[in-house]
Amino acid sequence: MMSAIRRIGTTFRPPLNRAAKERFQKRFLSSAAALSRNSLGRLRREPLDEGRTEYERDIGRIVYSAFFSALQKKTQIHLLPTWTRIHTRYTHSWKVAELSAEISRALGLNEDLTRAIGLGHDLGHTPFGHEGESALNKLSSTGFKHNRQSLRVVDEIMKLNLTWEVRNGILCHNGEAVGEYTLVPHPGRKLDDRYMPATLEGCVVRLCDKIAYLYHDLWDAINLQVIKRNDIPRALGLRVPDIYKTLIANIIEQSAGKNYIAVSPEVGKAMDELLDFNAKRIFMNEKVKGYTKEQVNNAITILFGHYLRRFHSEQATVDYIAAMTDQEALSEAKRLAKASGKKIDLPRPKY
Repeated sequence: MMSAIRRIGTTFRPPLNRAAKERFQKRFLSSAAALSRNSLGRLRREPLDEGRTEYERDIGRIVYSAFFSALQKKTQIHLLPTWTRIHTRYTHSWKVAELSAEISRALGLNEDLTRAIGLGHDLGHTPFGHEGESALNKLSSTGFKHNRQSLRVVDEIMKLNLTWEVRNGILCHNGEAVGEYTLVPHPGRKLDDRYMPATLEGCVVRLCDKIAYLYHDLWDAINLQVIKRNDIPRALGLRVPDIYKTLIANIIEQSAGKNYIAVSPEVGKAMDELLDFNAKRIFMNEKVKGYTKEQVNNAITILFGHYLRRFHSEQATVDYIAAMTDQEALSEAKRLAKASGKKIDLPRPKY
């Protein structure tokens, strides 16, 4: 994008309305980019905005939603941290969005689309992080996956009426997959999370989700003195920022001018090694997190039983619990446990 701006010269003025922005995209973005004017549209037709492109509108709808604000109080790794430097699901979403936009800008892709997907990808996440997701998955007769719930949030609960490309990217993100070194967009118009995203922008977010949590989970662990810098595998660099820069540079180098998003096999394997290190030393280490899988199961189970009796609907119960913040879920679980007269072991914040 910056090289395109330099070609325009010193008289460049940013496009101020939607039509001008769309002309700018058509002229200067990659031929493989998902142009706003070519969007497959929304579930319900709406008049176009005079000032903003379709994907810019989606960014605003996500950022100003109540579900996005609630991510500030949802666990990334550490439950209810009192130290503001520790990452939450909210800061994770922002970093996925910004990292995705940075890579998209370098590749001539649509920054607005990647930013919208990155901001919205975890809107359906449960309290208590992935342990909460696992517990809710066991209790629901139809299962539970946070990416599918994120799509349900924007489509059915908040009715944001987002564009098809953003909805596809939200559904098809999967930061937990390992061994993915080349991400090729899946053609077609069917929303199905068994496949890769349909756009290169969606593939960027899918990869950046992994890089973002790899980066900030290491940072948090170091700041909390859970691990030392010298403990980290050094294949991608000696410092956490070096790892970050290496991954970004490699993705740009391997993906420039291609119809896929990729990391080299060497860098990809080194990234998987770091992810394995994170899983064993941080994510799956209950002493580090300060809460156990059993404690989270206890909390989600008591909430599920209570709200199922209240709502008489499993879907409403799942929606309600998934939308709760850590503090809301923990406080309510404590109240219900006390009312039951039973001694129930529940999560306890550590940091």
